[in-house]
Amino acid sequence: MKIAAVLAVSITVACLAHTGLSAQNQQQEKPKSVEEMAAEQADLLGERLGLEYWQVFYVDSILTANFKGMEEDIKRLGESRVSMESIYFEVQDRWAEKTDSAFMKLFNEEQWKKYMSSGARKAKKERDRRAKERMQSNLELQERMGEGKL
Repeated sequence: MKIAAVLAVSITVACLAHTGLSAQNQQQEKPKSVEEMAAEQADLLGERLGLEYWQVFYVDSILTANFKGMEEDIKRLGESRVSMESIYFEVQDRWAEKTDSAFMKLFNEEQWKKYMSSGARKAKKERDRRAKERMQSNLELQERMGEGKL
C-alpha cells in the first residue's frame, strides 16, 4: 500500500475514532491511539525509506503532533456541527501539507524522492487540485458579491 494513502487513512480513522464513535467502541475492540498510529507509520516509513533511528524518532514526533492537531481541528468542526465535506478536506489538506513540509526538511534527497514516489506525489496533486478549486470558488463568490448578485 502506498505510504501517503496509509497516512491519509490513518489520519481519517484517528479523527473519526475520537469524534463520536466511543460508545460503539466500548463494546468492540478499542481503536488505536494517535500515538500508536504515529509510531506504526514512523516504523513503516523508517523501513521503506531507509531512515536513521533519529529520523524515525522525529517522524514519530511530527506525525503524533500533526495527527493530534488535525484531530482537534476536526473535533471542533464536528462540535460546531459543520457538515460541509470540503471544510473537512481543507483541514486534512492543511495538516498533510505541514507533515510533508516537515518531512522535506528531515529527509535527505534520496529519501524524499522515495517518499514522493511512494504515493505522496499523488496525494500532493490531489491537495493542490482541491486548493485550486477552493480558490476558484472563492473568486467566483467575490465576483458575484461585487456585482450585487448575492
